[in-house]
Amino acid sequence: YARTLERKVEEFIDRFFYRERYLFRLKFFGFTRTVRSLLDLENLLEATVQFLQDTLVLNKVGVWVFEREADAYRLCGWKGGEEEKTFPKDSPFLAYLRKSERAVELESVQNVRSLRNEVKEIKEAGFSLAIPLLWEDGLLGFLLLGEKVNRKNFTIMEIEALEALAPKEGTAALLLGAGGA
Repeated sequence: YARTLERKVEEFIDRFFYRERYLFRLKFFGFTRTVRSLLDLENLLEATVQFLQDTLVLNKVGVWVFEREADAYRLCGWKGGEEEKTFPKDSPFLAYLRKSERAVELESVQNVRSLRNEVKEIKEAGFSLAIPLLWEDGLLGFLLLGEKVNRKNFTIMEIEALEALAPKEGTAALLLGAGGA
């Protein structure tokens, strides 16, 4: 009974004092339910980028997925402009992203010598945050998120929510036909 009461009090406090955080959490929970109902990779990726752009109010977002035939990561879903950039399987930035297993703020790695050129190019394309979509076999794909329209930084809560969403996206992508690298 005490835990139930504690949850109700926490929800009340979030709803009335931290309304933005409460609504953000509701949107993410709703989206994870949507992911389970999508039956093909194209619809999943389209729903993902639309959700992220709307929820975080981003100027652009893209998702790249590994394609075995091309032996590279190809853009499969985007909002806010089309990017035709393909990332080779042996990209230093993707090796870093795979190894980090977490969200990477491009600003924080722009001066790493081995990543400098690639990160500069990604930033010039308008992206500021990368989220790996990992599976046991490696990196299935990744999300690149542009700046927020209001120019604010991503909050810790937003980054944690994106990191929590990534395994669900990766699992769904794997089940729907994306290959691992």
